[in-house]
Amino acid sequence: MVTSAYHMRRSLAAFHAFGYEPQSYVSDVRHNRVTMLPRFRSYENSKVAVHELIGMVLRVWRWLHLY
Repeated sequence: MVTSAYHMRRSLAAFHAFGYEPQSYVSDVRHNRVTMLPRFRSYENSKVAVHELIGMVLRVWRWLHLY
């Protein structure tokens, strides 16, 4: 399985749900640097992280039959 680094955890969870044991390879890695001024890339990284977090929360809700 080849996917982005930020999407790897959710992808592995989906494959494991169907009983597969995929070998995972990262296609890109997002690096953050500490700066004094805000950068647009940091906003984009935060947006992607929130998106993946919501996806994991929805997966838990479905597992608990709350959704």
